[in-house]
Amino acid sequence: MAYKQDQELWFDTGFVVLVADDETAFRIPKYLLTRVSPVFESMFRDAHPGEMEDGCPVVRLAHDRSADLRHFLRFLTEDKIESLTKNYPFSTLAAILRIAHKYEAVEIVEAAYPRIEDAFVYHVQPRWYRYSKAGIDFKPEDAFEFVNLARLVNKPLPPAALFLCYACGLAKLRDGVARADGYIERLSEEDFERCIHAIPRLSEAYRQCIVKTYDVTRVRTFRDCNRDDRCKKQVQTLLEARRQAWANAEGIPNLAAMIVTEGPEEKSLCPSCKGWLSDWGNECCDDARSPERLAWCFFLDSGDGQPSA
Repeated sequence: MAYKQDQELWFDTGFVVLVADDETAFRIPKYLLTRVSPVFESMFRDAHPGEMEDGCPVVRLAHDRSADLRHFLRFLTEDKIESLTKNYPFSTLAAILRIAHKYEAVEIVEAAYPRIEDAFVYHVQPRWYRYSKAGIDFKPEDAFEFVNLARLVNKPLPPAALFLCYACGLAKLRDGVARADGYIERLSEEDFERCIHAIPRLSEAYRQCIVKTYDVTRVRTFRDCNRDDRCKKQVQTLLEARRQAWANAEGIPNLAAMIVTEGPEEKSLCPSCKGWLSDWGNECCDDARSPERLAWCFFLDSGDGQPSA
């Protein structure tokens, strides 16, 4: 035989051998596949006699990566669909979702996708999803793969995912990012353009956030300050510094660095002022990344009007 047996998923009681794109072969019971996938059920039912391995039919899945198949098959042999609430790495859930979609394992798709979506949205917008129990380990760069998965399974794309792609910088937006298996995840031309066209909208949203964060006219802002006007003057200085950083930003601005309410300059404030500035700054940043505002920034909303501040 030309293929190589997988060391983990090669069962003595297997009734079918699946061969992936790199000739890695998996031998597992047919029922594990047919109970979740009508595509596999039809494939085995209508198959003509062909290549055999120890009495088991061999099915070549030439376009499926062995890493993806391994995650999917391991899930079928070890877990129930309800176990998708466990803490999986993103790469594992992504592989399960990709194969489940291809072979129309709808129940698995409908269980896996919300878990991934919840994790990315919570990462960007914890104020709106503070009770999330996603429990998925991922890197910001994984957002590229998530965007493509959302498009693949025809689900509404959370703007938080495009925001994370945007935050990875222009080079990665242009060239994509490599997965662990070496495959390059690139945004579609449409989603790439969404990110580029979002730059001025995001920049303006954060400009407003800067002004709002360091607004010295807010009622009660300096009520408990015990340093006369020194803190107020320091906050005014911080406002000008952040405005200047925003004005001088080139390409894709590092927006997070423009609103640092716990930087060295802020440490010179009295404890009361430092506390309210940190809390207020976090709230303003959350507002700048609200679901409504990010949908508008990335042209994912249904209207052209700017969301209210």
